[in-house]
Amino acid sequence: MANYDPVVDIPHVEIVNLVDGKKALKHLERIARTCYKSEDRITENSYARFLRGIIDRGHEAMIEHIAVTAYFYTDRGVTHELVRHRLAAFAQSSTRYCNYANEKFGNRIHVIEPFYFDPEEKPKRVLVPMYVQKQQCKDTYLMLNAFDVWFLSAVFANWAYITLTQIFDKKPQEARSVLPQSTAAEIYVTANLREWRHIFKLRALGTTGTPHPDMRRVMLPALDAMHKEFPLIFDDIYDKCVTKGLLAV
Repeated sequence: MANYDPVVDIPHVEIVNLVDGKKALKHLERIARTCYKSEDRITENSYARFLRGIIDRGHEAMIEHIAVTAYFYTDRGVTHELVRHRLAAFAQSSTRYCNYANEKFGNRIHVIEPFYFDPEEKPKRVLVPMYVQKQQCKDTYLMLNAFDVWFLSAVFANWAYITLTQIFDKKPQEARSVLPQSTAAEIYVTANLREWRHIFKLRALGTTGTPHPDMRRVMLPALDAMHKEFPLIFDDIYDKCVTKGLLAV
């Protein structure tokens, strides 16, 4: 049976293969010291000062020897930005093969709620155009707020997708043309620590411009999680996010 209301979800992130942080950092020290032939200076805690030094000097190629995978459940607008990072591997749920009209997905699409639309915002009188057999009917006005408008668009998109797949027997790769940017997506991102530094600088800290709010919504928790395990690698980025009020200590 078709469900004409979409499921509204919230995004989340999970680090799925965090290795032991101290063990990984000691591994990086051993590798990096090869460049300087200073292996004889390795002690139980020498990795901390040494790795801070190579990061401060910009010798970040050495931290490419450890990779971390993060799982993101977010909207497709965010994933479109994520996959632009070149030095990473991605695995994303496909709208070509995922048929949201079957029972596996509850017979409806899932969408990610934008947190910047307040469901309690005061509504305004909004024109909602109505069409029957491609002819415009009498104008309809409803009292809606911005969240209502977004949700209404998701309802129409869900209706269109279900109708195309169940009534007109269109394939998912054909019906996906009506899916909204808010459609929920799962994506695994694997990158080395140097690339994660680059990703966090752009997508959490915003060194090249303010990140999209939905991007920061998942990137800040990802940075927080990785910083807990690899503080030496992400201290500078984390501290700048704290200073800007993006993260709480």
